[in-house]
Amino acid sequence: RDNVQTGRQTTFTRLKDDSVAGQTGAIAQTPAAGDWRGLKLEASVPAATLKLRDSSIRYSTIGLDIRKIAPTLYNLQVVNSLTGVRVTDGSAVKFDGLSLIGNATGMEVNNASPVIAKSQIQGSSILGISNLTPATTILATGNWWGHATGPKDALGNPAGLGDAVSTGVTYSSWLA
Repeated sequence: RDNVQTGRQTTFTRLKDDSVAGQTGAIAQTPAAGDWRGLKLEASVPAATLKLRDSSIRYSTIGLDIRKIAPTLYNLQVVNSLTGVRVTDGSAVKFDGLSLIGNATGMEVNNASPVIAKSQIQGSSILGISNLTPATTILATGNWWGHATGPKDALGNPAGLGDAVSTGVTYSSWLA
């Protein structure tokens, strides 16, 4: 519980996900977003023992729920979940190489200040990044948003054809 370490290419998913370890039941199964709760990282996890990198989280309700900690996470992929990543309660997590693909909402942030760089946010059906407290700005520069025109922002980039962002997300210098 207080020590999180993964090896290279670790996948967290539902048992129904036969694409990872082969068919696990008597009949083939099909996973879906929301099949399991996901992972939660809180202040009880000391930064020195947190080694979550080169990992994948699939088909969860909230892929990764981060609260009150400020780790740096590398090469994490969260796909086909209801919410890819949720960051709350003062967390200042840094993501380097984050892939949020095919989630309903890629990232939801409430009263926190994550930094997202060298990442891809695409295929979100609702929002790529949703900032519930826009007075606390989210820094998400130098990322791929699913289209060369950048993220869709009704005020700042209305011609953007990539994943949409809410108010309170700084997304300049997107990858084209």
